[in-house]
Amino acid sequence: MKPPWGAIVVLVVGGLCFGQPPTLVEDTADGGVSGTVFLQAARNAAKAGDIETAIERFEAYLTRHPLDGDVSLELIGLIDRQGQRERALRVAAETIEVWRARQEVEPDDEVALRYLARLTRWMKWYDESLEWYERYLRIRPDDQEARLEQARLAGWNRQPEKAQEYYQGMVEDFPDAPVVRAEMLAKYTNWLGRNGQAAGHYEEALKFSPDDSELRFDLGQVYSRLNYSRRAAEQYDHILSLYPDHAMAARARSAEQWRQHPHVEIETGVRYQAGRDDNIQITHQQTNLLFAPRRIAEGLDLAAGVGHSSFWFNLPSTSPIDEYSQAEHATLKFDKTIDAYSRLWGDAQVTHYEQGSRQSLQLTLGASKTTDSGAKLSFIAGLEDVLENASTLDDGLSRFYIQGEFDVNLSPRVGLAGYGRGLWYDDENRAVEYNARLHYTLSAYPRLLQLRLAGYGFFVADEQAAYWTPDRYNNIQAGFSWYHFLNHEHFESSERLYYYVECFVGTDDDKEPFFNGRVGMTWDSRKQWKVTLEASVSQSDVFESRHGTVRVTYAW
Repeated sequence: MKPPWGAIVVLVVGGLCFGQPPTLVEDTADGGVSGTVFLQAARNAAKAGDIETAIERFEAYLTRHPLDGDVSLELIGLIDRQGQRERALRVAAETIEVWRARQEVEPDDEVALRYLARLTRWMKWYDESLEWYERYLRIRPDDQEARLEQARLAGWNRQPEKAQEYYQGMVEDFPDAPVVRAEMLAKYTNWLGRNGQAAGHYEEALKFSPDDSELRFDLGQVYSRLNYSRRAAEQYDHILSLYPDHAMAARARSAEQWRQHPHVEIETGVRYQAGRDDNIQITHQQTNLLFAPRRIAEGLDLAAGVGHSSFWFNLPSTSPIDEYSQAEHATLKFDKTIDAYSRLWGDAQVTHYEQGSRQSLQLTLGASKTTDSGAKLSFIAGLEDVLENASTLDDGLSRFYIQGEFDVNLSPRVGLAGYGRGLWYDDENRAVEYNARLHYTLSAYPRLLQLRLAGYGFFVADEQAAYWTPDRYNNIQAGFSWYHFLNHEHFESSERLYYYVECFVGTDDDKEPFFNGRVGMTWDSRKQWKVTLEASVSQSDVFESRHGTVRVTYAW
């Protein structure tokens, strides 16, 4: 028997104009196949793993009942989980048009507004989705679930101030819901990058809602940033035990497993440097190969490597220094997360220089601590070679340094950072270096634009001809950094493909212009491969530098 298409058209048109969206329907008047049968058949096929049949049955049901928003979302999610992203997007767009038609007939239809908000959220049309939520919640301000979705969505859309406003409103309107306050604190500290605090607040929120997949996923992401891969994987395992088709959790868990695999990194780069009033320039080409074994402990990364450097000099004909030299070196590195607030790292490098047939030892040891207010404080001490020109290479100059750093987010958009550095050269010279920078982050998802204002200074106690930096040098600069993510997903463990541009201009003590620029592109599968291409240039009255590098990481 043919389906009663006339009755179906009447039902759809009537629903658009007058009705509420049905979820289950009775048998058709003339004994035809009911929508309930199609729906049950679809869900049975999905459970049995026959996805194409399930999709066909869902589509048959929605042909009869296009205004069943819950089933529409169920179908869209099923198609997307099968890797058919374009098909899912097409179905979602068609469903949105159906609900828009209903909303145009009844502008204040709360059911239409609710589903338009949820469907456009799924499409990642976040600005439009927030507008639908605003219109719906003007009618239904008591819908706590929808208000929570709205607050979370504002956070996803990189509007932390608006999200915080929504959360604060819920805390005031629903004082008997402690989970809302716990989530508000967790989300806010997460946006500020206060990972230690955020982990504690998420753990508190999960005491109230242990099966909330978003809170647990966020906690996994925070653990990942803290370098706690096993703890992060435990959160994703919990989600997948409840929701086996949770694609983001499956992806994140896989990424955490790959982080613990052994990997190699090869980096090669060329740097050209020249100084003021100095016809000696240096071109430095360096290649490094680094090997990291399988992670043996939580929060601990170890690596060892070898490298080769070549130096070319543009020298006066009377110079006794060779125009070409080379060096080999070996490196050991470690990085240990002590707890959610503390980290320790260091590396040691032994270098053999052909010029002068000499060896040098370079060391770095650093420790950082994050305070309860979110300020990150670091202390670094080290010994390094001075590779500014042919003279410093030939003389084997080195310097010991002590450096203090701070980095604090004053708000989700405003941050302040800087460092101070004391240097002691082995020719008995001394110097002080400082940098301070203020940044403000604008955002347009999924692009990030950050504006910065920075000051820099370098003071040498006694000017030495061997150095390109004068005895006293200052500059102030302003500029921006722009990161544009080209992939669909933007959570911590998702595949990343992005390019970035940084540009800073300023002036120095002599009123001469100062310019810094950097461009690059990175593809990071968050599994086996990571590839970065980068080029940078620095130009001032004192110093100029050009640098290009390629870095490839492979895990197995």
